[in-house]
Amino acid sequence: MDSMTKRISEPDGNAIDVSDFTDKRLLVITPNYPNVDGSYFGSVFVKNQVDALKKYFREVIVIAPVLFSAGRFPDDRLCRDYTYDNVRVFYPRSLYIPWPVYRKLNISRMYFDTRASAVEALIQKENLEFDLVHAHFVWPSAQIAQELKKKYDVPPCVVTAHGYDVYELPFRDKIWQRRVESVLNSMDRIITVSKKNQACLEILCITTPPVTVIPNGFSEDLFYPQDRETCRKKLGLPLDKKSY
Repeated sequence: MDSMTKRISEPDGNAIDVSDFTDKRLLVITPNYPNVDGSYFGSVFVKNQVDALKKYFREVIVIAPVLFSAGRFPDDRLCRDYTYDNVRVFYPRSLYIPWPVYRKLNISRMYFDTRASAVEALIQKENLEFDLVHAHFVWPSAQIAQELKKKYDVPPCVVTAHGYDVYELPFRDKIWQRRVESVLNSMDRIITVSKKNQACLEILCITTPPVTVIPNGFSEDLFYPQDRETCRKKLGLPLDKKSY
């Protein structure tokens, strides 16, 4: 590894020697992950990050629990375990009440979710070993990591809080606030993608892990300034007025 890739900088300016990770295995827990042919592309931003990080690790293990629906839902119908480069992707089936149902029915006290046990069973079945856990979204991924930490000698856990899990979920009621605070305080490091989300976290009672703001990145190969008139012509939009 050349000197340009041995060190990266955090937003606070501190450098991290990423060469320390080249013999390590990273476990990524995420609610969704694109399948092998891209016909299912849920949480594609997680895959983009994995693809950027994989060169720094010996292996990346991705676990994205799927709601069993007898093939009714796209992820259950389309997602099967696969491997690419040094990344292994698993989709264990599970049963749970989806968050939109909780939101609509306001049933905070009623909680049913087998994703943590599904992840635990997969880890045991595949004899998976890992040195660092990165959970995307406080719920359910960091909650799954929290459950693993209660039972096993789980290595350091980092959570990236992305959106609803920061500005909506903990403020639904006191029950969800306590749940989210418990999960966040069990982590070793918290990342969030904006200062606005960080402000939401500061309202909560988080006493242990430090919080770092790391905005989502983008690929300059895909997103770059282009001529407005040319783009409007390609998209079939009028050239002389705004479109919504």
